[in-house]
Amino acid sequence: MSPTTMCPIPGRVSVNKSSRARKVRKQVAAITNGNWDVTGFYGVDEKNGLAYYQTACKDPMHRELYSVKLSGKGHKKIYKKEGVNSAQFSPDESHILTASDDATAVLWDAKTGAALSVFQHGDSVNGATFSADGQRALTWSRDKTARVWNLTGDPAVSEAVLTHESNVRGAVFNHDQSRVLTWTRGQN
Repeated sequence: MSPTTMCPIPGRVSVNKSSRARKVRKQVAAITNGNWDVTGFYGVDEKNGLAYYQTACKDPMHRELYSVKLSGKGHKKIYKKEGVNSAQFSPDESHILTASDDATAVLWDAKTGAALSVFQHGDSVNGATFSADGQRALTWSRDKTARVWNLTGDPAVSEAVLTHESNVRGAVFNHDQSRVLTWTRGQN
């Protein structure tokens, strides 16, 4: 993406003087501006007036997760450490799940930015996702494991560890959440 990211701002009502009809026109405005790349866009929380995105502010190898007001003001770094590999909203958009180079995945409160649970791996966490019902998280790592975490308890606990022979590159729940599909880099 370009250094300036364009994002639709909620529509505004205006009157078209050439016809008496009212038209709803989508306004587009820059909500970020800087000499860096936006590497991921995670969504808009219209209720709280925030957009969530990932940047490579420091350099192309370091990712950081931010929120910003739809007015373009109030940029807030959500994850304080460097090396965020991915971020995902929960199905109800109340939580964010990040995966990071520091061998952790973290469950965040989307509104306050508070860390709720930390999921530990033995090496960089390549990615993380929620189950469709938001009751479980799935993380995968360079430590050659994928883990399923039960989010309904306090604290959240690991309910399954899937061990592989190499770095786990990705994982998904199947359509009814009864199985997990993982993949690794193949050996030639």
